Amino acid sequence: MRESQQKMHDLKIRVTCPYCDNHERTTISGPIALFKKLPGTLKFVLTDQTLEAEKMVCHTYCPNCANVFGVVIADNGRNHRCQKLLERSSSVDSTDVLLQDMQIFTQPKSTSTQTILGLPEEITQPFHDLQEDVKKKRNAAGVMSISRGCLDVCLKEQGYAEGDRRSRIQKLLEDGKITIGLAEWANNLWSEGSDAVHDLKATTEQAAEHVEWLKLFLQVVYELPEQIRISNAEPPEEHS
Repeated sequence: MRESQQKMHDLKIRVTCPYCDNHERTTISGPIALFKKLPGTLKFVLTDQTLEAEKMVCHTYCPNCANVFGVVIADNGRNHRCQKLLERSSSVDSTDVLLQDMQIFTQPKSTSTQTILGLPEEITQPFHDLQEDVKKKRNAAGVMSISRGCLDVCLKEQGYAEGDRRSRIQKLLEDGKITIGLAEWANNLWSEGSDAVHDLKATTEQAAEHVEWLKLFLQVVYELPEQIRISNAEPPEEHS
């Protein structure tokens, strides 16, 4: 039987905050996602198997300025480094870890309008407008309806145009492009978005929750793989 995904139990680390530049003692939680490399390529894909994970995306926070940010931890030639860090985080006497090669990426607060790396052109503007509507607490039913539309465009752009909504989301899950939790949220977003279309009513809290979920979905499907692809791209050749 294969080892399934473990959860990080607040691994203690020391890290320099990308917001305030303080060197702080804090903890990592997660992972949000695990990635493995396809043999003979530079491409990384999602996996739910801890033992085969070569990169894991987690989140942490700064005790000084209270901002939350993401971290990417890679094996970098160390055998099963991700697995060992997960196991170490479960130990009651675990000590601080200083990860010199840890990549840090910031996650703007909900009040910011965020651009997702690698996002299809068809939903770039709609996604921007959704965030503006949430920020100004307007058009809640429309926000939920358009969020569902963005999800539909993403499914088609990823090659899942055939079948009903549940079967397409299930296929995305089976192909390892999203996690079980994201699949459940996708179904929830679709059904509640449909209710908003038909009933023409929704709360601003529901709308904000849907946009935050959609942002996470887009980050996992488009941005994180693109960030990892860029960080692993071969440097350009020098010409004399």
